[in-house]
Amino acid sequence: MTYLSTIHVDILMCLALLPAIAVAAIKLDKSIPAHRHLISIMVCVFILLVLEACSVALDANFNATIRDNVQLVPLGKLVNSIGFLLVPAPAFLTWTFLHHWTGVRLAASAFLFWTLPLACNAALAILSYNEGLLFSVAPDNTYSRGPWFVISPAIFYGYQTLAVSVLVRQRARLRAEEAALFALALVLPAITAAIQLHYFTFLTIWSSWAISCIILLVTVFINSSERDELTKLANRTAYRNAITKARRMRELKMCVALLDMD
Repeated sequence: MTYLSTIHVDILMCLALLPAIAVAAIKLDKSIPAHRHLISIMVCVFILLVLEACSVALDANFNATIRDNVQLVPLGKLVNSIGFLLVPAPAFLTWTFLHHWTGVRLAASAFLFWTLPLACNAALAILSYNEGLLFSVAPDNTYSRGPWFVISPAIFYGYQTLAVSVLVRQRARLRAEEAALFALALVLPAITAAIQLHYFTFLTIWSSWAISCIILLVTVFINSSERDELTKLANRTAYRNAITKARRMRELKMCVALLDMD
């Protein structure tokens, strides 16, 4: 039961993320690029949670019952290769999501340039199947980090930094609560990733990313509920929320004008 107790958070996060993906796929307008990118982030994180759970189940460090079962070695290598290939993807997609959300056009040349680390990580993940660059799986099904392991989390943190830079530079285009929620969604995985990088038995990265996905989805729904889809102007819900907030302010001096245009 050791490996089951290790991955129970991953299992719970999968169960939480799956209905969130279904709601996003049904309710969000897929013609909007930012919405498509958000769904892609959520699907990617769900796949990574599943792969992480499978990786633990196929690791003799956690599951002693498979030790020396050489038939499982190729499967363990395959699971870890795909997992490492996808490691930077959520951060990369979040970076592109924020560009679309803030309405800042990303030049094709810049996009191609910043996909190079993604391609480099993918190549290393594929080569690691046989060469053990990012990881290795011994004949007794024991997983260990490879000599080039640090490259993958470095690329992950690089894309996180890019996403934060977009948030900082385009903060004027965002409402305060909107920017705060986006910042939380970015900071949470970055902090918890450090825990797993130091203690590999604590699976914190993708469970925290699942929470970030839900935060991003909630932010999108809040924005949709408070803005008119056609004009992008604040609607009656936003007006009522502003009035409620204003009533809690001290020494309030306010003038309200209502204008109805047909």
